[in-house]
Amino acid sequence: MISNDTKKLYSLLENLLFWARSQTGMLTAKKDSLNLKSIVSDNVQLYKSTAEKKNIIIEVDISENYIIQFDEFMFSTIMRNLLSNAIKFSYSDSKISIVAKDKNNSIILKIIDEGVGIKEEHLGKLFDESSEHKSKGTDNEKGTGLGLILCRNFADQNNATISVESQIDVGTTFIISLEKAD
Repeated sequence: MISNDTKKLYSLLENLLFWARSQTGMLTAKKDSLNLKSIVSDNVQLYKSTAEKKNIIIEVDISENYIIQFDEFMFSTIMRNLLSNAIKFSYSDSKISIVAKDKNNSIILKIIDEGVGIKEEHLGKLFDESSEHKSKGTDNEKGTGLGLILCRNFADQNNATISVESQIDVGTTFIISLEKAD
């Protein structure tokens, strides 16, 4: 648990530093071919103990054959942020599903939680740097508000798109459209 908590703290610090670097234009994507299931599974392992504290099951349904074109560090940062948020805003004794489907020249990745959801008027503010909107998790977990901004920035640099759908008391789905590797 201490090791996982330390990794999460380190991840937060990385987010802050990389967000700062991205704002100065010093951080650019170095795209590579990545096995989607492998990299998602590695990031899920980092959050296993956090999910277990809330008795949350994380299910991964991704084909072994899905290869994406993305900067590895940036993709892992996106996954850590979205997993952290999914756990933070999920109810105890629930499930988080991570699924991927092939769609034309893209892989559509969804991170689906069974949590508190997001009010419609707040959806547009999630990726807005000027927004002051922050919410506490189901166990009063706090956030900085930088994670999703960083996710959008990293997605943009890798020709990916990120969007969100949500229903109050049902949950939230983050959808990432990823470029397939040739």
